[in-house]
Amino acid sequence: MQIRQTKTGISISILFFLLVCFIPEIPAADSSTLEQGITYYRQENFDEALPILQKARKEDPSSSLAAYYLGITYKQLQDYKSAKPNLIDAVTLTPKIKEALVELVDALYQLGDLKEAEKYIEIAEKEEIKPAQVAFLKGLVLMKDNKDLDAVTAFKTAKELDSSLASAADYQTGLAYLKEKRFKEAQGVFKDVIVFDPNSNLADFSNEYMNALKRKEEAEKPLRLTFGAYGEYDSNVVLKPSDATVAANVTDKADWREVYTFLGEYRQKITERFSISPQYSLYRAHQNDLGILNVTSHTFTVIPNYNIDKGTIGLPVGYNYTEVGESKYLTTLSATPTLNYMMGKAEMAQFTFQYQKNDFSRTPVIPDEDRDSNYFSGGLGLYHFFKQNTGFFGIHYGLNKDFTKGVDWKYHGNRFDATVMYPFLKRFKASISGEAFLQDFDDINTVFQVVRRDQVYTASGFLSYNFWKEAELQFRYTYVKDNSNIALYDYDRNVYSLGLQYRY
Repeated sequence: MQIRQTKTGISISILFFLLVCFIPEIPAADSSTLEQGITYYRQENFDEALPILQKARKEDPSSSLAAYYLGITYKQLQDYKSAKPNLIDAVTLTPKIKEALVELVDALYQLGDLKEAEKYIEIAEKEEIKPAQVAFLKGLVLMKDNKDLDAVTAFKTAKELDSSLASAADYQTGLAYLKEKRFKEAQGVFKDVIVFDPNSNLADFSNEYMNALKRKEEAEKPLRLTFGAYGEYDSNVVLKPSDATVAANVTDKADWREVYTFLGEYRQKITERFSISPQYSLYRAHQNDLGILNVTSHTFTVIPNYNIDKGTIGLPVGYNYTEVGESKYLTTLSATPTLNYMMGKAEMAQFTFQYQKNDFSRTPVIPDEDRDSNYFSGGLGLYHFFKQNTGFFGIHYGLNKDFTKGVDWKYHGNRFDATVMYPFLKRFKASISGEAFLQDFDDINTVFQVVRRDQVYTASGFLSYNFWKEAELQFRYTYVKDNSNIALYDYDRNVYSLGLQYRY
């Protein structure tokens, strides 16, 4: 998560207010036009003051006072380009208006003329003109010039010279530390802003950054552990066909089971952009009655990850070992190159490709039923994030091909799915998703003498309640319907799950 500077304009506005408060009480010139323009300015009627002060400058081009007031009027109207030459005249004509130096530096900062701003800062420092305000502006100029640690020194000086600038100086110091990725120091100064004046706008913005830093710290925590324990009811554990005449001998198909899950991950940052994450996950399902279908699955994964300017490139490589009924059932090797690319502030595209080698341990009765395979898939997903990236809507399309040894299981498929996840009431999250998986098998089935066609539809709903720290109570319902032209593979299934998950 990159934290961007979005609130610097607030502290600039505070500075403008301070500068206005320090406008010098210089005796008005003899010109009645100039006096009238100054009166309008001091009444904050800037639009009315502008043409009058423009006239005053034309009447007396050598008047530094007219140049000064015209310059700061342009500044109030945010026309910094027009303000610049008038303020330069105000600090060079006779008599010089020293206070115009501060206004000139600020205008140059707004225009991005940083080198010129630094020149006038040096003059103001030598002449000791408004030292606190000049130090604050110096910090802003240095930070805009990416000299962030020098900027921190300037902000600290401003704070020491004028305690009324403490909150604004601390806030800008926090932003400078963020740019340098010194997050601990940033948290400390943002905390000072909140403590100093908890009801101010700067305190609100500092609190936002504090929360963002906490989320970033949590996201970048190297060791992550997730535990889950669930009770589930499955209406069709054995995938009994819908046509009772096909499976007349199958009686027990529903069962309760206990499911335990574990995920351990260690993220190691190698460089600013490159990291690597080894993972281990465990899935254990214990059937109450159909013990022959107990499942234990171990997965080991290594994920090299490279951050690009607008996304990430990852290459998860994994090994899985699965037992069914306490006997070895399946091993797989896989590689899944993945690109996540941000197309805007809240939109992301995801491109994936997967290769998986499947090795089933049990020898099939018929060689044509051998499911050992080389599996390939590719997909494109589009996601829109909302509610500060805590919710999302996503759609995905995938194309896959399974090259099995046995001709009865070779197929190509198209997978379409959509998911929406919505957080509400602070501690609740809900999601619904749907999927259509269309499988077209390549050859005539050697047993049923037809080309198999399956349409597998899945719908699921999920609800979680974050009741304590990182602990959640979770409920999930999943419905699966497989419409197959071969009755043996045509089934429907309902799975209900309720349990606890804890993340560390």
